[in-house]
Amino acid sequence: MITIKAKSIKINAIFNGIYQILALLTPLLTTPYISRVFGASLIGKYSYYYSYLSYFTLIAAFGFSGYGVKVISEHRDNKYLRSQDFWGIMLSKGFLSILCLFVYLIITFSIFDDSSSRMLFLSMALYIVAIMVDPTFYFQGEEKFVSVSLRNIFIRILSLVLVFSVIRDSSDLVWYALIMSGSSLLSTSIMFFSFKKEDISKPHWRDLNIKKHMWQSFSFFAPSLAVSLFQVLNQNLLGIIGQDDAQNGYYSEAMKFVTLLASLAGSISVIMLSRMSYLYEIKDEKQIRDKTIKTFQAFWAVALPCTFGLAAINQYLIPVFLGSGFEGTIPVLYIVCPIIIFSPLNGLFGSIYFRPVNKIWTQTYIIFFAAFLSVIANLILIGPYKAIGCAIGSLIAEFSQFPLLLYYSRKTIKPSMVFGAAIKPFDSSLIMFAITFASGQLMTDASVNKYVVLVAMILIGISSYALASILFKDEFVMMMLKAVIRKTKEINKKVFKRA
Repeated sequence: MITIKAKSIKINAIFNGIYQILALLTPLLTTPYISRVFGASLIGKYSYYYSYLSYFTLIAAFGFSGYGVKVISEHRDNKYLRSQDFWGIMLSKGFLSILCLFVYLIITFSIFDDSSSRMLFLSMALYIVAIMVDPTFYFQGEEKFVSVSLRNIFIRILSLVLVFSVIRDSSDLVWYALIMSGSSLLSTSIMFFSFKKEDISKPHWRDLNIKKHMWQSFSFFAPSLAVSLFQVLNQNLLGIIGQDDAQNGYYSEAMKFVTLLASLAGSISVIMLSRMSYLYEIKDEKQIRDKTIKTFQAFWAVALPCTFGLAAINQYLIPVFLGSGFEGTIPVLYIVCPIIIFSPLNGLFGSIYFRPVNKIWTQTYIIFFAAFLSVIANLILIGPYKAIGCAIGSLIAEFSQFPLLLYYSRKTIKPSMVFGAAIKPFDSSLIMFAITFASGQLMTDASVNKYVVLVAMILIGISSYALASILFKDEFVMMMLKAVIRKTKEINKKVFKRA
């Protein structure tokens, strides 16, 4: 059997998890400040404009990231092939990005009459440039997540400092957009400093095969396009039909919390795409099965407590973090909480099965079907229910994919492998929800300060889930606990030896 030379999944998952946690904490630190500075209407306006920008970034990215991870991982043992893949993808991406940027600038100066809207839309153009120069797919394909994570952590901290030091009042919306888009550009640009001489060689122009990369990337672009139909288009429809920036603000803020936690739950997905692509390439069936089971154990241990935990603290979280004027976010957040499970779960199926075995079009058809259901639901529900109707449409889109993905992958991913790993985390999460929600009610009845209530509920939730998981002997939690204990003993031994 061929030995895998890449860094261990545990190390990659730890560093990628650290970055995802920081990505989670950054908005949690800035959201209370930003929501009070701009209010629901301006945040809704920013989200509405950003939804239109997303179409351009979608085309510029064109599936190159997922495709790049797959081909780099498949050719990780051949420097020449992976080098040609890298340069071919970068040139293809650069061509599309420049084209998108050109059209974007024309639209900016053609459509917007007032200077404030024009400047806001124009300041977001850096996101397109960030995609053009982004080499992250190479490091993900090589499973070098440490480099990616460390640099992204630095940029997250920098953007956090800039938000608090630059944004002062509602007139600073353009500066906020510049900080967000500029930090995105900087985080991709500095990735080039992670390259070593032995990583890639100079391009051989005749062997770059641009047409091949464009065509192969299209199969990865198609599902992204389908996903945008029920993510970005939902925001567009809410703005067009709802005719209320505040409703857009309620929906976007609710989705912000959900997206962050879903990203944390799905952080292992990109790691598994590179690893599973390699395992399928070398036809190691035993490791494919083992990695699949362990992946679902890790997924459920993160996704379920995040979902139940957010639902438990929702009515306390929104007033504390967003302030007055965002009460409409609470019912929307209750509806979209299950997306924390289904969105990364759907992506995980793609990473561990559909993409590595080149059945991505099957997944694409499923996503388009879900997008169709979402659009129909939104057209019916947004008019009478506005943000709540949009939330229902989003949930339908994510939920409807799961049974179809499970069915079409059933020969490799047995239902027992998926659901068997969910039983213990579900029981622990249910206990956590009951204890956390009840404690919140008791503290509220006792007139405890709302900030104290929220912090106490979070700590109670984490503690109760950990204790319940240990009681049920959850495989993933026990593995992590043993790893921590082992590492602690190693550190103590070193300390005593020095003493």
